Amino acid sequence: MKRLFVLLCLVLVTACSTYQSQYEIRIKAGNFDRTPSPVFVDISLPAVDATAPVCLSDGKTKIPGQIENMGKGIARVWWITGQLEAGEVKDYTLFIGKKCGKQDFQWTDEAGFSTLLTYKEKPVFKYMYTPFDPQDIMNTQKPYHHVYSPDGGELITKGDSGGLYPHHRGIFFGYRETTVYDSLYNTWYSDKGEHTIHKTFISRMAGAVFGGHMLNIDWNDRSGEPFLTETRTILAFKLPDGTTLIDFNTLLETPRDPVLLDGDRQHGGVQFRAVQEVADHDSATRFLRPSKWSQIPEDQEYNGDDFSNVPWDAMQFNIGDNKYTVVYFSDVSNPDNSDFSERQYGRFGEFFPFKVTSEDPLRAHYRFWIINGHDITREEIEKRYKNLQEPIEINVIN
Repeated sequence: MKRLFVLLCLVLVTACSTYQSQYEIRIKAGNFDRTPSPVFVDISLPAVDATAPVCLSDGKTKIPGQIENMGKGIARVWWITGQLEAGEVKDYTLFIGKKCGKQDFQWTDEAGFSTLLTYKEKPVFKYMYTPFDPQDIMNTQKPYHHVYSPDGGELITKGDSGGLYPHHRGIFFGYRETTVYDSLYNTWYSDKGEHTIHKTFISRMAGAVFGGHMLNIDWNDRSGEPFLTETRTILAFKLPDGTTLIDFNTLLETPRDPVLLDGDRQHGGVQFRAVQEVADHDSATRFLRPSKWSQIPEDQEYNGDDFSNVPWDAMQFNIGDNKYTVVYFSDVSNPDNSDFSERQYGRFGEFFPFKVTSEDPLRAHYRFWIINGHDITREEIEKRYKNLQEPIEINVIN
């Protein structure tokens, strides 16, 4: 397995018999400079209210925080760190119940089966979850997440049923070859009746730091019975430079033991698909890769046998006169027998086979960094990935 990849050192404060609303937090940058990024600390509270305001202060500057309710009395407090120099140590006071930020993230339920997350009234992502219809398989075969440009001006992901490979939709998840006992199912194309379908919203979050939701999605056979149940959590953050970070977390469990997920790098895993216009002008697509693969021309897709266990990849494309870069980070705790896929028509992502059992569910975590323009460098991406790979040390000291 890859070495554990976390946002920061998680600290759990021992539960107290009385409610504590103030904590002293110490942040250590470590051996290298840090760019602004979302971080969290878990604290134990006797009663967690995810809507309670949170504020951090270093005595001069106030930083908004936000609670994610993790259950069992655990509050995960998120905030965006500032720029930190190597070796820098900063102390903050964390106040539960004190407000110092606006609820910039908001949810809007749209007509039909979609719900829109906005930031300062500009769209961030849209969840599409039309119920499966065997008479209209192409349009109803899977739920997915549409992604907007960082300024909210336009959709940058494919969602319509026309064009090239219409079964690719936004940020999506599936496998071409899924073996359940002696039956073989295909949730990549989902063209014979097997499908993934939205079941419930477990929670929905919107505040000063992030917006997101936790969902239940069933992976169904051709008779409509689930062979896998998915818990998918999507969180979106806005960074000070105006870029967007989207965290994709999934947990796949099975009521039928075992389920073998398989296929190949082009037909499985968590994938990102850009709008049809990118396919119409695919010669303009570029890929920026880690230094190990830097000798490969950027104007060519790469799917070589050595393109495995890839920590990150970046796809650069144009929509009209607008230029975008999407960086795909793979959590180092994901299974390490992975192959990466690139397609110049606008799709890329990671695939790995996996046997899901009741004792061994599949957990996977990805992060998408959405950037305006093509000016990002390999060094900047490597630095941000290293920040995640070797996280900031955060401790509750009182």
